Amino acid sequence: MATTTAQRTTCVCGGCTCGGDPLFYDIPDVMRILGISKKSVEKLISSGDLDSTLVLTRRKVYRQSVSDYLARSESATPVTTC
Repeated sequence: MATTTAQRTTCVCGGCTCGGDPLFYDIPDVMRILGISKKSVEKLISSGDLDSTLVLTRRKVYRQSVSDYLARSESATPVTTC
């Protein structure tokens, strides 16, 4: 029996019609989407794996960058089913 996973490229709250910025994720959103710590998100930003910018005084990560990172990581790791 094969298992299916939900698409991980949608907004955190289940779809991009939920509001928020259409171009950027906040750092806490990226942490939830990727399931990693703030320090790990900062490492991905500094290594260039995630594109970010400063909006006012807050660091924002481009949504497309997160989607691209997820696509790269999913294609690099084989999916196993039980």
